[in-house]
Amino acid sequence: MAKNFKIKEGSIAQKNARKLRKMGLNKKQHNKYYPKYLEAGRKAFQAYKDRNEPEFHKQFAIAVELSKYIVDPKSLYLLYSKKLDLYKIGVSNDVDKRVSQLKSTVEVDDIEVLYEIHKSDNLEKELHKEFEHLNIVFRNSKGQNQTEWFLPEDVILSKFKELWH
Repeated sequence: MAKNFKIKEGSIAQKNARKLRKMGLNKKQHNKYYPKYLEAGRKAFQAYKDRNEPEFHKQFAIAVELSKYIVDPKSLYLLYSKKLDLYKIGVSNDVDKRVSQLKSTVEVDDIEVLYEIHKSDNLEKELHKEFEHLNIVFRNSKGQNQTEWFLPEDVILSKFKELWH
């Protein structure tokens, strides 16, 4: 146990702390993460006061990870419909709400979330480009085009497994 320690200059933890101070927290957008974020912050502060460096770094890392959901709550998702036998790749602030919307517009009730990963919009665009050859566009009964649906090839599932870890 160290007698004195501080966040190392130039470390990822220090950069993330600065970024959070500049950006501010958006607890209204993802209030389910905010209490967990606060608890990790309290534990990190207590560990700092107790000079427990390993616990401080552990709790600080948890707080930083949770802060991503508070500051920018967008998630990249991979959905699957057995009736359509297609994957859907997209980004949403609220994946459950998006699934409900899709069930209505696509007119199927079996859409399930396979993966929900906190990532940026750029990754969604990259994946759409990477799997462009598997993209399927179809019309629902109202004549609306349904896009960003893909043939359920293992390569897509493997990519999401890779991103998940």
